[in-house]
Parts: sequence; C-alpha cells; structure tokens
Amino acid sequence: MKTLLSGLFVSFLFALPLYAQEQPPSDVDLGPAQYLLTPAEAIQEIFGTNVDTRIDTIRITQQIRDTLATELHRSIPDSTYIVQQVFKEGNRIGYAMEINEYGKYRPITMLVGVDADFQVEGVRILVYRENRGGEVQRERFLYQYRNMTTDDPVRINQDIINISGATISVRGVNAGVRLVLHLLEAYYGQSQ
Repeated sequence: MKTLLSGLFVSFLFALPLYAQEQPPSDVDLGPAQYLLTPAEAIQEIFGTNVDTRIDTIRITQQIRDTLATELHRSIPDSTYIVQQVFKEGNRIGYAMEINEYGKYRPITMLVGVDADFQVEGVRILVYRENRGGEVQRERFLYQYRNMTTDDPVRINQDIINISGATISVRGVNAGVRLVLHLLEAYYGQSQ
C-alpha cells in the first residue's frame, strides 16, 4: 500500500506545473532522465530499515507562506505539501519530504530526510534529468547536508563546497534543503 501511495505521489508531483524556467536551446541534448531511487528506498537509506511511514498532507497558512518567502528570499508557490512522517517502534523519528527544484533546465527530484529535532538526517537524489551536474548524486557531496538546521545558511562557499561544472545543480539542491527545513519546522515545530 505504501509503495502504491508513493507511486501515486510521484505521479501527482509530475502533473503539477513547475516554476517558470528558461527553456533549453533546441540544440542542447538534455539526455535521458536518471531514475536513481524510489522514495521508499531513499527513506530506508536515510533512516535505516524497519521504519514505518505515514503520509501527511500539510496545508500551510498564508502567514506561514509569507514568512517562508521572507526567510528564503523566494516565492512559495504552493500551500499544500505531502510529507511522510517516519516512525521506528511506534516513535516518530523524523520526516521525509520529496521536492522538485530546478537545475539548469529541468527539475531535480530529491528526498530530504529531517530528524525529529529538525536537523537534516540525509538527502537523496531520486531523479536527475540534466546532462551535466550529476555529481550532486554522490554520497560524498550529499553528506555535507547532514545535521544542518534552519540556522545554517546552506549556501555555496559558506557551508556547502561547490562542484565545478555543477554550480546550478548545487544551488537547486541547496534551495530544496532550505525549503524543506523551513517548511517542516514552521509547520511541525508549532505543535511540539
């Protein structure tokens, strides 16, 4: 059942309109999309095996959207998000959120796992669609995000080491991690 719901969620995400983005020149070969992990596989890599998830649809208020837009210096286009709460032995140990952020021309689909204290537990790239910048998939790069919170800048040359030739993809992953951290803390942090 969880796999079916995850598949429906992924299908739902791709049906949503994405942010306006510069279109690639017609002579640019974008290459095939690389499907790397399913959300369930990514959750197991981040949180370990023997975890259960519960899908939660969160609706954020206009006030939270405005606050996030100010904190993140970007618009927050949606008011509804899908979050998977992660449980181990009946205790909530964190949250997992799948998000799309643009690389140069196409979205990078990633899953960001955050522990119960709103620190990044791990980041995994689920689908990579660009013909360059795929180094952001590497564990060595993604490990930089571990233990980051909303207090961290999550910026190139501040706390994230850039990858030469993949700067735009790195910025996309940074934006996704920042959005997830701020969104989860704003929504779930109120209830703790």
